[in-house]
Amino acid sequence: MAPDFFASAAGTGSWRCHFDDHAPGRPPVLLSAGAWGAAQGMEATARILTASGFLPVALCGRNERLRLRMARVPGVLVLDWVSDMPGLMGAARVLVDNAAGQTAVQALAAGVPVVAHRPLPGHGEAGVRRMSGLGASMYAADDAELLDLVERLSRDGAERDRVIARGRALFREDALAHVVSAARTSAA
Repeated sequence: MAPDFFASAAGTGSWRCHFDDHAPGRPPVLLSAGAWGAAQGMEATARILTASGFLPVALCGRNERLRLRMARVPGVLVLDWVSDMPGLMGAARVLVDNAAGQTAVQALAAGVPVVAHRPLPGHGEAGVRRMSGLGASMYAADDAELLDLVERLSRDGAERDRVIARGRALFREDALAHVVSAARTSAA
Protein backbone atom coordinates (compact mmCIF):
# COMPACT_ATOMS: atom_id res chain seq x y z
CA MET A 1 0.00 0.00 0.00
CA ALA A 2 1.44 3.36 -0.99
CA PRO A 3 2.21 5.59 2.01
CA ASP A 4 0.24 8.42 0.37
CA PHE A 5 -2.97 6.80 1.63
CA PHE A 6 -1.92 6.98 5.28
CA ALA A 7 -1.32 10.74 5.42
CA SER A 8 -3.10 13.87 4.27
CA ALA A 9 -2.74 13.86 0.49
CA ALA A 10 -1.69 16.93 -1.46
CA GLY A 11 -4.60 16.66 -3.91
CA THR A 12 -7.36 16.53 -1.29
CA GLY A 13 -8.05 20.27 -1.40
CA SER A 14 -8.38 20.27 -5.18
CA TRP A 15 -10.84 17.38 -5.05
CA ARG A 16 -12.90 19.15 -2.36
CA CYS A 17 -13.09 22.26 -4.54
CA HIS A 18 -14.11 20.12 -7.52
CA PHE A 19 -16.87 18.47 -5.48
CA ASP A 20 -18.10 21.83 -4.14
CA ASP A 21 -18.12 23.30 -7.66
CA HIS A 22 -20.16 20.35 -8.90
CA ALA A 23 -22.63 20.06 -6.00
CA PRO A 24 -22.14 22.51 -3.12
CA GLY A 25 -22.95 21.12 0.32
CA ARG A 26 -23.49 17.54 -0.83
CA PRO A 27 -21.21 15.02 0.91
CA PRO A 28 -19.23 13.10 -1.74
CA VAL A 29 -19.74 9.34 -1.74
CA LEU A 30 -17.48 7.29 -4.00
CA LEU A 31 -19.08 4.47 -5.99
CA SER A 32 -16.42 1.95 -6.93
CA ALA A 33 -16.52 -0.29 -9.96
CA GLY A 34 -12.83 -1.20 -9.84
CA ALA A 35 -10.21 -0.76 -12.55
CA TRP A 36 -12.32 -2.69 -15.04
CA GLY A 37 -15.46 -0.73 -14.27
CA ALA A 38 -17.43 -3.86 -13.43
CA ALA A 39 -20.65 -2.84 -11.72
CA GLN A 40 -24.24 -3.91 -11.38
CA GLY A 41 -26.98 -1.51 -10.36
CA MET A 42 -24.62 1.45 -10.04
CA GLU A 43 -27.13 3.81 -11.66
CA ALA A 44 -29.85 2.87 -9.15
CA THR A 45 -27.42 3.31 -6.26
CA ALA A 46 -26.44 6.74 -7.57
CA ARG A 47 -30.08 7.82 -7.89
CA ILE A 48 -30.80 6.80 -4.28
CA LEU A 49 -27.80 8.73 -3.01
CA THR A 50 -28.58 11.82 -5.09
CA ALA A 51 -32.20 11.87 -3.90
CA SER A 52 -30.93 11.77 -0.30
CA GLY A 53 -28.64 14.78 -0.64
CA PHE A 54 -25.31 13.12 -1.47
CA LEU A 55 -22.95 13.63 -4.39
CA PRO A 56 -22.36 10.21 -5.92
CA VAL A 57 -18.89 10.14 -7.47
CA ALA A 58 -18.79 7.23 -9.91
CA LEU A 59 -15.39 5.64 -10.38
CA CYS A 60 -15.71 3.92 -13.74
CA GLY A 61 -12.12 2.78 -14.21
CA ARG A 62 -11.45 2.08 -17.87
CA ASN A 63 -15.04 1.14 -18.74
CA GLU A 64 -16.22 3.74 -21.27
CA ARG A 65 -19.72 2.22 -21.54
CA LEU A 66 -20.22 2.47 -17.78
CA ARG A 67 -18.95 6.05 -17.80
CA LEU A 68 -21.45 6.99 -20.52
CA ARG A 69 -24.32 5.25 -18.69
CA MET A 70 -23.47 6.97 -15.42
CA ALA A 71 -23.20 10.35 -17.15
CA ARG A 72 -26.92 10.09 -17.95
CA VAL A 73 -27.83 9.91 -14.24
CA PRO A 74 -28.61 13.43 -12.98
CA GLY A 75 -26.54 14.69 -10.07
CA VAL A 76 -23.66 12.23 -10.47
CA LEU A 77 -20.05 13.23 -10.92
CA VAL A 78 -18.57 10.66 -13.29
CA LEU A 79 -14.85 9.94 -13.31
CA ASP A 80 -12.88 7.68 -15.56
CA TRP A 81 -9.34 6.62 -14.66
CA VAL A 82 -8.09 8.54 -11.59
CA SER A 83 -4.37 8.91 -10.99
CA ASP A 84 -4.71 10.84 -7.70
CA MET A 85 -6.53 8.25 -5.59
CA PRO A 86 -4.95 9.44 -2.29
CA GLY A 87 -6.29 12.97 -2.86
CA LEU A 88 -9.68 11.71 -4.00
CA MET A 89 -9.97 9.44 -0.96
CA GLY A 90 -8.99 12.30 1.33
CA ALA A 91 -11.94 14.33 0.06
CA ALA A 92 -14.56 11.55 0.17
CA ARG A 93 -16.85 10.76 3.09
CA VAL A 94 -17.73 7.12 2.27
CA LEU A 95 -16.88 4.49 -0.36
CA VAL A 96 -19.64 2.23 -1.65
CA ASP A 97 -17.80 -0.85 -2.87
CA ASN A 98 -18.76 -3.98 -4.80
CA ALA A 99 -15.72 -6.26 -4.69
CA ALA A 100 -13.46 -5.71 -1.65
CA GLY A 101 -10.58 -5.05 -4.01
CA GLN A 102 -7.79 -2.52 -4.16
CA THR A 103 -10.07 0.53 -4.03
CA ALA A 104 -11.63 -0.72 -0.78
CA VAL A 105 -8.18 -1.35 0.71
CA GLN A 106 -7.05 2.13 -0.32
CA ALA A 107 -10.15 3.63 1.32
CA LEU A 108 -9.49 1.77 4.58
CA ALA A 109 -5.89 3.03 4.63
CA ALA A 110 -7.04 6.59 3.85
CA GLY A 111 -9.60 6.56 6.67
CA VAL A 112 -12.70 6.38 4.46
CA PRO A 113 -15.50 4.12 5.74
CA VAL A 114 -16.38 1.34 3.30
CA VAL A 115 -19.93 0.14 2.75
CA ALA A 116 -20.33 -2.95 0.58
CA HIS A 117 -23.42 -3.00 -1.62
CA ARG A 118 -24.50 -4.96 -4.70
CA PRO A 119 -21.34 -7.07 -4.76
CA LEU A 120 -20.15 -8.71 -7.93
CA PRO A 121 -20.92 -12.44 -8.07
CA GLY A 122 -18.13 -14.77 -7.04
CA HIS A 123 -15.03 -13.04 -5.69
CA GLY A 124 -16.90 -9.78 -5.04
CA GLU A 125 -19.57 -11.43 -2.91
CA ALA A 126 -17.02 -13.48 -0.99
CA GLY A 127 -14.70 -10.51 -0.50
CA VAL A 128 -17.27 -8.02 0.78
CA ARG A 129 -18.78 -10.55 3.16
CA ARG A 130 -15.32 -11.45 4.51
CA MET A 131 -14.34 -7.77 4.97
CA SER A 132 -17.63 -7.12 6.72
CA GLY A 133 -17.20 -10.20 8.90
CA LEU A 134 -13.78 -8.93 9.96
CA GLY A 135 -15.31 -5.56 10.88
CA ALA A 136 -13.30 -3.70 8.24
CA SER A 137 -16.39 -2.63 6.32
CA MET A 138 -20.14 -2.71 6.65
CA TYR A 139 -22.47 -4.68 4.39
CA ALA A 140 -25.71 -3.16 3.11
CA ALA A 141 -28.05 -5.94 2.02
CA ASP A 142 -30.59 -3.56 0.46
CA ASP A 143 -31.05 0.07 -0.56
CA ALA A 144 -32.59 1.14 2.76
CA GLU A 145 -29.66 -0.30 4.69
CA LEU A 146 -27.23 1.35 2.26
CA LEU A 147 -28.79 4.74 2.79
CA ASP A 148 -28.84 4.32 6.56
CA LEU A 149 -25.15 3.35 6.66
CA VAL A 150 -24.03 6.11 4.29
CA GLU A 151 -25.99 8.73 6.25
CA ARG A 152 -24.49 7.58 9.55
CA LEU A 153 -20.91 7.12 8.33
CA SER A 154 -20.76 10.37 6.37
CA ARG A 155 -21.30 12.38 9.58
CA ASP A 156 -18.42 13.15 11.92
CA GLY A 157 -18.79 11.44 15.26
CA ALA A 158 -17.95 8.45 17.40
CA GLU A 159 -19.39 5.81 15.06
CA ARG A 160 -17.45 7.12 12.05
CA ASP A 161 -14.29 7.35 14.17
CA ARG A 162 -14.67 3.71 15.32
CA VAL A 163 -15.19 2.46 11.76
CA ILE A 164 -12.16 4.38 10.51
CA ALA A 165 -10.01 3.09 13.37
CA ARG A 166 -11.01 -0.53 12.63
CA GLY A 167 -10.09 -0.11 8.97
CA ARG A 168 -6.76 1.53 9.66
CA ALA A 169 -5.90 -1.07 12.31
CA LEU A 170 -5.47 -3.58 9.49
CA PHE A 171 -2.31 -1.76 8.45
CA ARG A 172 -0.52 -1.73 11.81
CA GLU A 173 0.87 -5.22 11.49
CA ASP A 174 2.53 -7.25 8.78
CA ALA A 175 -0.08 -7.71 6.05
CA LEU A 176 1.39 -11.05 5.03
CA ALA A 177 0.78 -12.40 8.54
CA HIS A 178 -2.92 -11.52 8.16
CA VAL A 179 -3.10 -13.23 4.76
CA VAL A 180 -1.46 -16.39 6.10
CA SER A 181 -3.77 -16.39 9.13
CA ALA A 182 -6.87 -15.91 6.98
CA ALA A 183 -5.75 -18.70 4.63
CA ARG A 184 -5.24 -21.08 7.54
CA THR A 185 -8.63 -20.19 9.01
CA SER A 186 -10.34 -20.72 5.65
CA ALA A 187 -8.61 -24.07 5.13
CA ALA A 188 -9.66 -25.35 8.55
